Amino acid sequence: AVVSTQSGHYGRGMCNISLGMIHTNPIKCIINFRNNNMMNPQLELIQLSEKFCITATDDLVGDLSRVINLIISNHSKDIDYTCIYNPITNLINNKEVNSYLLSHLLTLLNKLGNNYETRSSMAEIMIPSISSQILYRYKQQPTDSLIKYCLETLHILTFDVPIRSVPPIISQMMHLLVKVILKDSLKFTDLSLAVLANICRNSLIAQVCIKGMDSIRQVYSKLMKFLESDSITTIAYSLSFFTSLCLHEDLGKKLFVGNVKETFQLVINMLKTGDQLVKMYSFNLLIDFCKSDSMFKTFCALPNLVSILDEILQFSLTENNSAIQNKTCEFLHFISRDENIYSMILKIVENSDDLISYIFENVSEYEVAIFVRSVLPDILDFSHEGDQEMLFKNLVVIIDNIPLHINKQQRYKTVSLACQCFSTLAESKSYRLSVESYSDRIFEALRSWLDHTPNPYDRSNEEKFNVEACNSFLNLFKLLRDLRHPNLNILLDHQYFPVFLAKSLSAPDNQVVVGGLDLYGYAVQAGGQEFVSLVGSFIANDVHVAKKEKRPTATLR
Repeated sequence: AVVSTQSGHYGRGMCNISLGMIHTNPIKCIINFRNNNMMNPQLELIQLSEKFCITATDDLVGDLSRVINLIISNHSKDIDYTCIYNPITNLINNKEVNSYLLSHLLTLLNKLGNNYETRSSMAEIMIPSISSQILYRYKQQPTDSLIKYCLETLHILTFDVPIRSVPPIISQMMHLLVKVILKDSLKFTDLSLAVLANICRNSLIAQVCIKGMDSIRQVYSKLMKFLESDSITTIAYSLSFFTSLCLHEDLGKKLFVGNVKETFQLVINMLKTGDQLVKMYSFNLLIDFCKSDSMFKTFCALPNLVSILDEILQFSLTENNSAIQNKTCEFLHFISRDENIYSMILKIVENSDDLISYIFENVSEYEVAIFVRSVLPDILDFSHEGDQEMLFKNLVVIIDNIPLHINKQQRYKTVSLACQCFSTLAESKSYRLSVESYSDRIFEALRSWLDHTPNPYDRSNEEKFNVEACNSFLNLFKLLRDLRHPNLNILLDHQYFPVFLAKSLSAPDNQVVVGGLDLYGYAVQAGGQEFVSLVGSFIANDVHVAKKEKRPTATLR
């Protein structure tokens, strides 16, 4: 095979690293490459990396650098780069790779890592490889400039990415970074803090690893000292690292809960004055603080909370930066679980003539869908006809632009949110008439939802078929059935229609099951015995897995 899909050791690496490879079909990838001229640089990288692993020559270094530059210059969010992950890691772990070629590889990873979906898919395989380079180069020459570049790449690859395991190579790298921050030298301090903060925020195993170090008391003491720094970047990284380690422990409660107002004010000031990275860390800190019940209660009781939320909305959502806009929506969605805060957000947006239109015009469709889902339906309860029209038109824009999203998973998320918005509105009497007038677009939304449904047999996709998603699907289909929409058979004949129906019938929510049974009776009349068999096979699979995982389903009851 051109690209190894098995777990194993890199034979020529500086360290023996064992990790699970990305499971792809290399032959299929190459066929796709040959059918698409845009993909030729990736195919060439695969071929050249194979040759380099056999015999490393200066000519191959030049050819590889040229091809990497081509991939970087032709970079597009619509291209799937999964097939080049293994060749890249093979090269990074090859002791024959010189500094020149390594810098090109890191530049490529930085470029790919700027996209969250790509970053998430490659983090598991890339992080150990780059960690091995850091350890190797620090041992050879602690002042090597490429160590900084490796840390910058790790900083990007670990941000907001769940770390499922901490193999020995990552643990060794974390020990080294702790050693760096305890030194007086500031050369790699900020980057070391940032990488440790990222890894610990998304991994309990990493937190345990750090807390088990003999130097943990010195680490806490150093972090407290960093919080007094003149650099807002150092403060952001230190506070993030410190929060991940001890927010829910006695030390954290003493520091944070005892100074809640000052802590929130510090983070809000960072939001106002920091650069993009500082703002991203600040939003994560606000979310992490609000996960603590005691801190969230204090946050909700802040006397100037309305003005704080107003400021966050105004300067974050109107900033021309999709990453910060996304973080803003994530934060608002998280804190709006409190009814008082939810009401505050509604009033702020209601009173802003330009904010809603700005969100729709400048924020990407996925973030708009999140915002609409969590906020806008209630904002429009004062029932201005123009506002209703604007909301429905923009939901249509979201659905029309679904194919523009990077991959099937992201498209599914977006159309799922849009459909759930339609479903929420359809349940409201004041919106029912408007929803009915958009029945053709709702049909297109449902068909798009089915088209972008992830593989139902892949258990990692289980959360995408949650109760809310199934309920929204049932509500919209029932709406179209009641309106006698002429194209319902197209939905019934879709290969994934039985999936949603089966998920509804095996859901742990009785209301969803009743809706599923109603739809099942209608669908059986149209689909016949073959349809019954299809749904039955999906339900049997769900029940089998539910028994194995000891979780409830209505079918089991």
